[in-house]
Amino acid sequence: MPKAETVFAAKQAKLLRHSNKATRAAAAEALGKLGESAAPHVKALAVLVNDEDIDVQLNAVDALSMLGEAAAPYATRIAGLLENDSSVLRAAAVQALGKLGEIAMPHFGAMAKLLTDENQHVTYFALEVFRDLGFKAVAPDAVTTAAQFLESDNWKYRRAAVEAFGNSGDAAIGSIEHIAQMLTDEHAAVRSAAVIALGNFEGRAKRYVPAMTCLLNDSDATVRRASVDALRGCPMLDIAGLVRQLAEGDPRSRLIMAENIVAFGPSATPHIHELLGHPVREVVQLSIRVLYQLGEARSLLSHKSADIRCMSLEMLADVYVNEPLEQDILDVMASLLGDQESVVRSSAAAALGSLGAPALAVVLPLLRHSAVEVRSAALTALGQMKETASSHAADMADLLWDGDITVRLDASKALSQLGECGTPYSAAANMPCLDMEGAKSLE
Repeated sequence: MPKAETVFAAKQAKLLRHSNKATRAAAAEALGKLGESAAPHVKALAVLVNDEDIDVQLNAVDALSMLGEAAAPYATRIAGLLENDSSVLRAAAVQALGKLGEIAMPHFGAMAKLLTDENQHVTYFALEVFRDLGFKAVAPDAVTTAAQFLESDNWKYRRAAVEAFGNSGDAAIGSIEHIAQMLTDEHAAVRSAAVIALGNFEGRAKRYVPAMTCLLNDSDATVRRASVDALRGCPMLDIAGLVRQLAEGDPRSRLIMAENIVAFGPSATPHIHELLGHPVREVVQLSIRVLYQLGEARSLLSHKSADIRCMSLEMLADVYVNEPLEQDILDVMASLLGDQESVVRSSAAAALGSLGAPALAVVLPLLRHSAVEVRSAALTALGQMKETASSHAADMADLLWDGDITVRLDASKALSQLGECGTPYSAAANMPCLDMEGAKSLE
């Protein structure tokens, strides 16, 4: 602990014995904010648990809950307040013991009794504590009591009860069916809690996997994410069935399922590849996007189908406008400027042109490529980059005297797209005859 903090804590500890109750309360609060740094003064704080003033007691109890292991010897003193006449103190005590976690395990039974407290706030605080701790160390009747909260009119009670069961392990096995019923709760937070809780039971809740899977299409994004988390790695999950949904339903449903499938990872990859032959173009495009997110960009760009190669290029251009892309993917895209299919070459030029600066380094060397179609495609890509490629106008202008007229025309067009930087080359680009004889006469 820093020296200044040590001195401050010592001063506050002295004030714990002050005759003024407000001063004692303030000192206890200050020590609580120091957390475990106030551990040397835990004994003095514990004395105030039974102070004559309730505000002092509340601050002392809260401060002790912040001290972790140092407060262990005084957990019993805090537990003594669980039966206090004041509902405020009962609530504070159960919350403090909950923060102490496993340290307070010997008192879980007494804490569970507050689930039937006459004060609804105390009841809720007790339920919240077990939401985090679970019912692993309490009597079975406490679990039965908690199950009643699943029928509460208040969604917060229902959610807390479900979460408590989900953290209870074997102690809540008998409540699995009740939890499953909450998958259709009207409140999204309860549905989320239910699917996560069932996921915690793993194989013991396998009969409810189909119902959990339905929530992957829930109207609430939080529920969908919770369902993915709960089902990830589940051996009973029908991944192939989920992938089929990419080709079914309305566009919104397909997009939602695409998001879910990406979250499930590579296990879906073989099934999505099967959709690349689907007759509906939108389904194929969505499948390509999902596969890219699953790390399949290279296989898509080298796919046997020219249409798939083209759509993959279009997707990459759409996603990565002026954004960095992996070098090996850029290299593959550049190689497609020499594809045997002209439509793929055009798509590659358009895609690389859209990428802008990140693609310059892979396109420029291709201006010297031996293949006519590659030089032409490289010029097309650079022309679409416009100002981004302007500093390389001279390199492009060299091809105004290329041995192939298609290349010369593409060079002329590309230079015209560069704006002012292409102007110095306009005279040569606009010559009425850019044939080889004319070119030689200018050398």
